[in-house]
Amino acid sequence: GRRSKQPLTKEEDEELDVMISNPWSIGARTRASTWFQFLSKVGTSACAVGHTGMAQTSREMLLHELNISDDKPIWCVFSHLTWDAGFNPNVMLFEDVFHWLVTTVQAMLETKNVTWLLKIHPAESLGTSYGVEEFVKDRFYEAAKNIRFIPFDSEITMSDLGSILAGGVTMHGTVGVQLPARGIPVIGAGRMHYTGKGFTCDGFTR
Repeated sequence: GRRSKQPLTKEEDEELDVMISNPWSIGARTRASTWFQFLSKVGTSACAVGHTGMAQTSREMLLHELNISDDKPIWCVFSHLTWDAGFNPNVMLFEDVFHWLVTTVQAMLETKNVTWLLKIHPAESLGTSYGVEEFVKDRFYEAAKNIRFIPFDSEITMSDLGSILAGGVTMHGTVGVQLPARGIPVIGAGRMHYTGKGFTCDGFTR
């Protein structure tokens, strides 16, 4: 069963390392199922207490690379592919990625007591006619300079980010289970297979 304060075992910590460091080694549906099974087994509190992680870059080096400080909480918005065909409008709060981005970036710019990162989806490398970073800069002009973008070809890993993040934001991504596995809260938008399980902050209204 789930436990609240007992740290991960050595085997569980190694299992979590593999899932975080190489999340694209299996299909999306299998990946989400694997994460959910792991979280159901150990609970997010155990992960927060026990996981050391396999960060490839030290916290100090990462802050330097991103040109940010940790004087404020650091949150990251994990963007989606603008051409993703996997959206189900029946369970999503937004019609598409662009509508979600506008609302989310507006909230980011209004929340000034947080340092904001925006991570571009790695699959934009496959070809995107109008990427997320380009859209945000076109839509928000000068204000977008207050956001640190992490490009799709960045070598910064999820484990690296886990060493500096206070929280994450997604619409329906698997980051909704990846970060809670490290005890880091995630805000989602809409109903996904992992919402209502107790380890995400679920948003059902805009």
